[in-house]
Amino acid sequence: MFNEYLDKAVHHATYEQIEDGTYFGRIPGFKGVWANKPTEQECRKELRDVLEGWVLLNIDTVGKPLHSAYNQLSSSEK
Repeated sequence: MFNEYLDKAVHHATYEQIEDGTYFGRIPGFKGVWANKPTEQECRKELRDVLEGWVLLNIDTVGKPLHSAYNQLSSSEK
């Protein structure tokens, strides 16, 4: 379930090539989750890794259940 959640969230990511030629990616709704890498593929992988850490940190410190965020992502796909 956790990997499915991460995959769904990354599916909503936006990427743009910035002035220095690298790619910047972020996921709307996940404050502070972003990545910057030389290729879009590397950026996507890094973004998923950053999101994983962000989710685990927030579950531990804020106590928000994963399922409510998962449901929010699932409903936005409809």
